[in-house]
Amino acid sequence: MNSKGTRPPAPTFMQKSYGFWALVAAVDVAIFMFLIMPWGAGRLETLSGGSGFFDALLHYSPELFYQMAADFTEAGRRFYVAFSLIADTLFPLAYGLFFYFLLTWLAWLAMPKQGLYRRIGWLPLMTVLADFLENGLLVSLVLRFPSEHPGLVQIASTVTSIKWLLVATLCLLVLLLAGVVIWRQLSPSVKP
Repeated sequence: MNSKGTRPPAPTFMQKSYGFWALVAAVDVAIFMFLIMPWGAGRLETLSGGSGFFDALLHYSPELFYQMAADFTEAGRRFYVAFSLIADTLFPLAYGLFFYFLLTWLAWLAMPKQGLYRRIGWLPLMTVLADFLENGLLVSLVLRFPSEHPGLVQIASTVTSIKWLLVATLCLLVLLLAGVVIWRQLSPSVKP
């Protein structure tokens, strides 16, 4: 019971299990971050004379994009396309699910009566969609190389920057909500 004599809404089965699913997704993200993505980056660097993935940059100009693309061997371009269409499609799904479950769970723990947990899932979805759009644009540009499309590179770079802004926002929200949950746990007078 709160000070008004009403109970906060009871968590549903899914809300109770979101912490578990966030942990499962975290394992998937860790596998991608520490095994699959580093392997792909190393393989691409070998096939490209040191250039890496475009989407690891915060922003890139058409000049930088085409300089990096020119460094790719034909095998490097084929690898980039295959890796982007497989691993870099699964990775956004993994981190999107991780952030969805974690943020929803933390929002429920931090502020169950405000209903934030019902709306916060849109942000991970927007991030995954931005990552998919970015990957599609970059694959299209690599497949069209050596033909140059600077306007399309600018769009891809903008989408890349938006994706990284959304990822940073997700991380900040996790920290903020985790801080609220910890504060509420340590402050006996403050209850949801």
